[in-house]
Amino acid sequence: MKISKKILYTLLTLVVLPSLVPLQAACAESAYSLRVVVEPTLEFDTVGAFRDGLAAVSKDGKHGYIDAAGSVVVPLEYSSIGPFREGLAAVLKDGKLGFIDMTGSVVIPLEYEIKDDVYGLSLLGNRCDFDNGISCLHQNNKWGAIDRAGNTVVPFIYDEGMVFSEGLAPAGIGEKWDEKWGYVDLSGELVIPAEYLWVTGFREGLAFVAVVDSNSEQRVGLIDKTGNVVAPFIYRKFAGYSFEGFSEGLHGVEKDGYWGYIDREGNEVIPFIFRFVGDFNEGLAVAYTGDARGYGYIDISGDFVILYDDLFGTEERINYYGEKFVNGLAIITRGSNTNHGEVYKDIIIDKTGSLVLPSWYERIYDFSEGLARVCETDKWGFINSSGKFAVPMIYDRASEFKNGLALVRRDGKEGFIDRSGKEVIPLIYDRGFIQYDTYGDGFVWTCVVENGIEKWGIMQYSYPAAPSAITVLVDGEDIDFDAYNIDGANYFKLRDLAYTLSGTDAQFDVEWDVDNRAIILTGGRQYTLDGGEMVPGSTGGVRASTITNSRIYLDGEYTHIEAYNINGYNYFKLRDIAQVFGFHLDWDGDTRTIEIDTTRGYSPSA
Repeated sequence: MKISKKILYTLLTLVVLPSLVPLQAACAESAYSLRVVVEPTLEFDTVGAFRDGLAAVSKDGKHGYIDAAGSVVVPLEYSSIGPFREGLAAVLKDGKLGFIDMTGSVVIPLEYEIKDDVYGLSLLGNRCDFDNGISCLHQNNKWGAIDRAGNTVVPFIYDEGMVFSEGLAPAGIGEKWDEKWGYVDLSGELVIPAEYLWVTGFREGLAFVAVVDSNSEQRVGLIDKTGNVVAPFIYRKFAGYSFEGFSEGLHGVEKDGYWGYIDREGNEVIPFIFRFVGDFNEGLAVAYTGDARGYGYIDISGDFVILYDDLFGTEERINYYGEKFVNGLAIITRGSNTNHGEVYKDIIIDKTGSLVLPSWYERIYDFSEGLARVCETDKWGFINSSGKFAVPMIYDRASEFKNGLALVRRDGKEGFIDRSGKEVIPLIYDRGFIQYDTYGDGFVWTCVVENGIEKWGIMQYSYPAAPSAITVLVDGEDIDFDAYNIDGANYFKLRDLAYTLSGTDAQFDVEWDVDNRAIILTGGRQYTLDGGEMVPGSTGGVRASTITNSRIYLDGEYTHIEAYNINGYNYFKLRDIAQVFGFHLDWDGDTRTIEIDTTRGYSPSA
């Protein structure tokens, strides 16, 4: 049955009202409200996730940005456009790359080149993104780096390079595939000579690098940031596709055809007896010795504590692939040969080696917000950590959960469900899109197709904010703050914190930039009164809160700090503000008391 546009909007209004009527008040865990911001009238070919109030869109091969009201902020005139990072986004036009700010103004001229890196990946939206104020680019076929003002910090003299990590960036000299690699610092100086076959970025002060030995074979070692050798060049390779740091203090390396583990000091701590090893997580790692009784999970002593033979029997030994444990659970994939090729099935185990699910499924995905997607015979559902179905397998497709919602498809139509399985946005849309970026703004896209044209709409969802039943002491003085608890964390009105901390070592000022819809924070400056400080607001019960999509600048630099808007005021997580402005927090669970000490520095473990 074809649903007319008028009927479609009528159905939608019955479900989600602009006044933020709760859709799931009965389920306190995931109760939230939804409202239509823009009905499906925006004609775009592609839409992207919202971040700081902006989303990338495209039409007829041209890209730009819109705001949450659907208004174009950055004109659709670029052949490619990257995400905003540190307030700037890379844009490509006529084969040249530059950067724009969040108003769409070009702040770094389009004079740089797009060049594939050594792995064949495009720069745009990848290596050229600003990170800690630095962007790595190509100019005149040479690699270098600039700061956010467009000043050159690493001269464009290197043949190849990668992104900075921990203050150093790999830099290559020589023809592609024959480069010799070293490291440059933020002044552009080559501080570790270009003498390696390949290198990784630094993680926790360490990096894997490779040389060619006298037999023309690759040998891998470990160096520190001064270039000193931590682990000798006696290994053939390290575990994994890229180096992301040591996992629980250990990392797998291969020597003479066998795998073992070294620690951060380069000591061999688990013997080289394995044909395959994985990363440690929660004290366990996948390992395989090559014999029948050597395939499963080992502990940090190198002993097998879970064997696949014990789990699945020995009558028919077939291929098993284990993933790392997360929250006490791991997914095991079984591959078996059939007349139709290799067939894969998944199951879940716990750390005792017990089966959490009673049977195998075609596909089980990682848990997200406490639920995992399960697929069997093209039907999708969700299970919880006990292996019970929280959402039955009735959908033709499903996304993972994000901020309490999952996109689902059935009978050619898409909508959104909550964690209880309730269809909170009805399955009446031709397409949908849900935000998966870490810094999501709490928006979802909906789409209808009319005469072959996709028309997109925007919906925003809010979270319940309950008054925080806590006592707060600031340098020993009991202060009555307006505070809310959102998803287990305490959020305080930003201006109340600035007002209370004014005159202390942790003082900061707050300004509102009306033209740019930006929050301006300045550390070390006495707070300027606004008139709405310390006004009670959390006495009226649970309120609706939406993720703040205003931009935030700290001491003149763009930054991201998660915040929520409640009744027109911005509330920030207390621990985030403590970390930014450097004051100490203590929590007394017995008396439900937060102690703020402005004379002591921030400690993440407090």
